[in-house]
Amino acid sequence: MSVTSAELALEDNFGIDAYNIVTVENGGDGVSGRVSLKTRFYDAAGELLSEEESYLHSLQPGESWRAVTMYWGDADAAEIDSVDARVDAERSAPAFDSAALEIVESELTVDDWDAKVYGTVENTGASPFESVTIIAWFYR
Repeated sequence: MSVTSAELALEDNFGIDAYNIVTVENGGDGVSGRVSLKTRFYDAAGELLSEEESYLHSLQPGESWRAVTMYWGDADAAEIDSVDARVDAERSAPAFDSAALEIVESELTVDDWDAKVYGTVENTGASPFESVTIIAWFYR
Protein backbone atom coordinates (compact mmCIF):
# COMPACT_ATOMS: atom_id res chain seq x y z
CA MET A 1 0.00 0.00 0.00
CA SER A 2 1.55 3.31 -1.01
CA VAL A 3 0.82 6.97 -1.68
CA THR A 4 1.61 7.55 -5.36
CA SER A 5 0.64 11.22 -5.59
CA ALA A 6 -0.43 14.07 -3.32
CA GLU A 7 -1.51 17.60 -4.20
CA LEU A 8 -2.43 20.48 -1.93
CA ALA A 9 -5.43 22.40 -3.29
CA LEU A 10 -6.53 25.83 -2.09
CA GLU A 11 -9.81 27.31 -3.30
CA ASP A 12 -11.38 30.67 -2.57
CA ASN A 13 -15.03 29.88 -1.76
CA PHE A 14 -16.09 32.79 0.48
CA GLY A 15 -12.85 32.14 2.38
CA ILE A 16 -10.02 29.75 1.67
CA ASP A 17 -10.81 26.01 1.65
CA ALA A 18 -7.85 23.63 1.71
CA TYR A 19 -7.71 19.96 0.95
CA ASN A 20 -5.20 17.31 -0.01
CA ILE A 21 -5.87 15.14 -3.04
CA VAL A 22 -4.05 11.83 -2.63
CA THR A 23 -3.82 8.68 -4.73
CA VAL A 24 -3.24 5.47 -2.78
CA GLU A 25 -2.46 2.23 -4.62
CA ASN A 26 -2.60 -1.37 -3.49
CA GLY A 27 0.48 -2.81 -5.19
CA GLY A 28 0.15 -6.08 -3.30
CA ASP A 29 -1.45 -9.33 -4.42
CA GLY A 30 -4.27 -9.43 -1.87
CA VAL A 31 -7.29 -7.45 -0.75
CA SER A 32 -6.39 -5.06 2.05
CA GLY A 33 -8.23 -4.55 5.27
CA ARG A 34 -9.24 -1.05 6.38
CA VAL A 35 -7.06 1.65 4.80
CA SER A 36 -6.18 4.72 6.88
CA LEU A 37 -4.81 7.87 5.25
CA LYS A 38 -3.30 10.51 7.56
CA THR A 39 -2.69 13.97 6.13
CA ARG A 40 -0.69 16.57 8.03
CA PHE A 41 -1.00 20.25 7.09
CA TYR A 42 2.01 22.53 7.83
CA ASP A 43 2.66 26.27 7.70
CA ALA A 44 5.73 27.89 6.07
CA ALA A 45 7.75 27.50 9.31
CA GLY A 46 7.11 23.73 9.29
CA GLU A 47 4.75 23.89 12.26
CA LEU A 48 1.95 21.33 12.28
CA LEU A 49 -1.43 23.06 11.83
CA SER A 50 -3.66 19.99 11.74
CA GLU A 51 -3.75 16.24 11.18
CA GLU A 52 -6.79 14.82 9.40
CA GLU A 53 -7.73 11.24 8.55
CA SER A 54 -9.68 9.53 5.78
CA TYR A 55 -10.67 5.86 5.68
CA LEU A 56 -11.54 3.23 3.13
CA HIS A 57 -13.09 -0.15 3.99
CA SER A 58 -10.69 -2.13 1.76
CA LEU A 59 -8.78 -1.91 -1.50
CA GLN A 60 -8.45 -4.63 -4.14
CA PRO A 61 -5.00 -5.56 -5.49
CA GLY A 62 -4.00 -3.28 -8.37
CA GLU A 63 -6.73 -0.73 -7.53
CA SER A 64 -6.20 2.87 -6.50
CA TRP A 65 -8.14 5.20 -4.22
CA ARG A 66 -8.33 8.93 -4.95
CA ALA A 67 -8.91 10.39 -1.51
CA VAL A 68 -9.73 13.99 -0.71
CA THR A 69 -8.87 15.02 2.85
CA MET A 70 -10.29 18.37 3.97
CA TYR A 71 -8.42 20.72 6.31
CA TRP A 72 -10.44 21.34 9.50
CA GLY A 73 -7.75 23.05 11.59
CA ASP A 74 -8.14 26.24 13.61
CA ALA A 75 -5.59 28.32 11.68
CA ASP A 76 -6.61 30.10 8.49
CA ALA A 77 -6.28 27.72 5.55
CA ALA A 78 -4.33 30.39 3.65
CA GLU A 79 -1.45 29.74 6.09
CA ILE A 80 -0.97 26.18 4.79
CA ASP A 81 2.33 25.80 2.97
CA SER A 82 2.77 22.03 2.64
CA VAL A 83 1.22 18.64 3.37
CA ASP A 84 2.43 15.18 4.24
CA ALA A 85 0.34 12.07 3.52
CA ARG A 86 0.89 8.59 4.99
CA VAL A 87 -1.09 5.44 4.46
CA ASP A 88 -1.53 2.35 6.60
CA ALA A 89 -3.68 -0.71 5.93
CA GLU A 90 -4.78 -3.70 7.95
CA ARG A 91 -3.40 -6.88 6.43
CA SER A 92 -6.58 -8.92 6.43
CA ALA A 93 -9.60 -8.11 4.33
CA PRO A 94 -13.00 -7.91 6.01
CA ALA A 95 -14.75 -11.27 6.15
CA PHE A 96 -18.38 -11.44 5.08
CA ASP A 97 -20.70 -13.52 2.94
CA SER A 98 -22.32 -11.21 0.42
CA ALA A 99 -24.13 -14.06 -1.34
CA ALA A 100 -27.15 -13.49 0.91
CA LEU A 101 -27.40 -9.80 -0.02
CA GLU A 102 -29.01 -8.50 -3.19
CA ILE A 103 -29.07 -4.95 -4.53
CA VAL A 104 -32.75 -4.44 -5.31
CA GLU A 105 -32.45 -0.92 -6.70
CA SER A 106 -29.86 1.85 -6.93
CA GLU A 107 -29.68 5.39 -8.23
CA LEU A 108 -26.76 7.75 -8.86
CA THR A 109 -27.36 11.49 -8.60
CA VAL A 110 -24.72 13.99 -9.68
CA ASP A 111 -24.81 17.76 -9.38
CA ASP A 112 -22.22 20.55 -9.31
CA TRP A 113 -21.14 19.64 -5.76
CA ASP A 114 -21.85 15.96 -5.09
CA ALA A 115 -22.17 12.47 -6.43
CA LYS A 116 -24.50 10.34 -4.28
CA VAL A 117 -25.72 6.77 -4.50
CA TYR A 118 -29.09 5.76 -3.09
CA GLY A 119 -30.40 2.24 -3.02
CA THR A 120 -32.02 -0.71 -1.34
CA VAL A 121 -30.30 -3.93 -0.31
CA GLU A 122 -32.31 -7.01 0.57
CA ASN A 123 -31.24 -9.92 2.78
CA THR A 124 -32.21 -13.01 0.75
CA GLY A 125 -30.63 -15.44 3.21
CA ALA A 126 -32.02 -17.14 6.29
CA SER A 127 -29.74 -15.43 8.83
CA PRO A 128 -30.06 -11.81 9.89
CA PHE A 129 -27.19 -9.33 9.52
CA GLU A 130 -26.34 -7.20 12.54
CA SER A 131 -25.28 -4.37 10.25
CA VAL A 132 -24.36 -3.83 6.62
CA THR A 133 -21.88 -1.34 5.21
CA ILE A 134 -22.45 -0.39 1.61
CA ILE A 135 -19.46 0.68 -0.46
CA ALA A 136 -19.98 2.54 -3.73
CA TRP A 137 -17.09 2.75 -6.18
CA PHE A 138 -16.95 5.67 -8.59
CA TYR A 139 -14.96 5.22 -11.81
CA ARG A 140 -14.10 7.71 -14.50
